[in-house]
Amino acid sequence: MRLSMTASCPMRLHNYPLDKQACKLAFESFSYEDTEFLFRWKKEKGNKEVLVSDDLEIPQFILTNYWTETSLANFTSGAYSRLIVWFQFERSIGFFLIQTYIPAYLIVMLSWIAFWISHNSTPARIALGITTVLTMTTLTNSARASLPKVSYVKSIEWFLILCFLYVFASLVEYACVSFEINRKIKRGLEIPVVQTESDDGKDPEKKDLVHVMDGNVIEENGHAKARRRPKFSFYGRRPAGRRLVQYRAYTEKEIEAIESQLDSWCRIGFPLSFAVFNIIYWALTVQFS
Repeated sequence: MRLSMTASCPMRLHNYPLDKQACKLAFESFSYEDTEFLFRWKKEKGNKEVLVSDDLEIPQFILTNYWTETSLANFTSGAYSRLIVWFQFERSIGFFLIQTYIPAYLIVMLSWIAFWISHNSTPARIALGITTVLTMTTLTNSARASLPKVSYVKSIEWFLILCFLYVFASLVEYACVSFEINRKIKRGLEIPVVQTESDDGKDPEKKDLVHVMDGNVIEENGHAKARRRPKFSFYGRRPAGRRLVQYRAYTEKEIEAIESQLDSWCRIGFPLSFAVFNIIYWALTVQFS
């Protein structure tokens, strides 16, 4: 007797798409109890109860193992003989690498190019940031459209969410860079001034002098100003150094030559933190798979 059937398998997709699934197919007596009828596996061809074709191909899955069991199903009407065959499947990740993971990596790395673009090139940095954010949004939506609809967050969705956060952070970083540069321009260029005993404060080239102690302005044009309290240090309090400086406006060439310290940090911080995130992500994904 040959039977053709379509069976369903409940799956846990927390580790999708690096998940492994175990599906069972059960055959059970319907009306005859175990005292009247018993199922047993017949072993043939190499002591195997189940034979699987070597040419079997399943989309997105690889059959890695299978085994059989014999049990009794207990109900109020009695116990019934049951045969169970288990199939273990491992999902193939090749499709997801090409369609999701590799494009996401490229989009995130593309957003880092903005850290090497001059802060004066506002249209270029804004266009690059918005383009990468929109592209990452489109990739996330297209990937989620083909994913199974479940109520919990899957592994690939965590990856896409964090990639989107990196791309969005690179766009927000330019706003912080603009604030940093504008603050420097508003303050002006700091010029150290050497004060001699013969200075009577009437030299027109030495007007708008500022006394600075530990990086904080304490006196400006002869008027005392409030000073922030120094931060606590485990190495003890260093003697306060007082110096005289003067500020002047930046020229156009000097503004173009200003280097953003935040950009310098992000050139190292973003790739390094993203590499650490990927090591943790793949280690946990492989461990729980």
